[in-house]
Amino acid sequence: MNFFSSDAFLSSVAKVGFPGRAYAPEVVSVNGLRFRVLKVGSQHVVRWPFLDFFEPLTGPEEAQAVLRCLPVVARRVVRSEDWKPEMATEEVQPAPFVDWSRFGSWDEFLRGLRQQPRYRAQDTQRRRRKVEREVGALRFVVHDATAAVFEKCLRWKSAQYVATRIEDLFADERNVELFRELRRRDLLTVSALYAGERLAAVHIGVIFEGRFCSWVPAYDPELRQYAPGRLLLEEILAYSHDSGHAQFDFLVGGEPYKFCYATHVRVVGPVGKPPLPVSAARAAKRGMKSVLTRFPGVWQWTEPLRRALRQ
Repeated sequence: MNFFSSDAFLSSVAKVGFPGRAYAPEVVSVNGLRFRVLKVGSQHVVRWPFLDFFEPLTGPEEAQAVLRCLPVVARRVVRSEDWKPEMATEEVQPAPFVDWSRFGSWDEFLRGLRQQPRYRAQDTQRRRRKVEREVGALRFVVHDATAAVFEKCLRWKSAQYVATRIEDLFADERNVELFRELRRRDLLTVSALYAGERLAAVHIGVIFEGRFCSWVPAYDPELRQYAPGRLLLEEILAYSHDSGHAQFDFLVGGEPYKFCYATHVRVVGPVGKPPLPVSAARAAKRGMKSVLTRFPGVWQWTEPLRRALRQ
């Protein structure tokens, strides 16, 4: 079970999405696997923005209901080098992660990182020196509890959605309130990177059962030239490693930067048999994919849009 099946997450979704209605977590069975989902009245909530994926239960809990399909389930794990962009479909997506047990030390992780063809170590160091010279010395804060920093992250992310012409998930007040509710419950880790006194980047994550989940990264667009998001990410990765976490989870999405760091990929997709209209729509989308994947650059470029449409 991951964070998206926890009491904290499910009850927060119920509070902001279904106010005043009776709800409870319920164990369900799909294709012989058991999952923990939110039940509101007689409805099982199997989709919600920012609900990344379910994972099968391994404990002794008995299923209280049988569902025909779950749309987002971590079905298997492959090595990151074995995942290819063309493997993604509208229903099957990668969720890259770092398995920290692969590395005896942080230095060993960095050595492997420098061997990644996608990773630009010299560029990262150059940008670090440049921002410190032109803006101010960098300062990393693991958890910044101030409301202003949290709210700034949501505003920056909202502006990023708009700038990239994909659906602004934070235009829906329920999504904003979900994160505010999780913050009120002290469930979020809000990491910040300052350049001098200026906030350069913010990252909203969750630590749950030994896994650091990277959820909402954002940065000051006026400082884009310094790659503040990348600089903050590497600070958080180091913190996660040094804290003894089992994994650093990038969650669902095939953005290329994730594969610079990831060691493995969860293959996320449906379990069970979806309704006929959904199957028909997916068949049509697969036809479009067969055209787009002939042009890898276009396929990668459209990833943010495709992810927004899935959500």
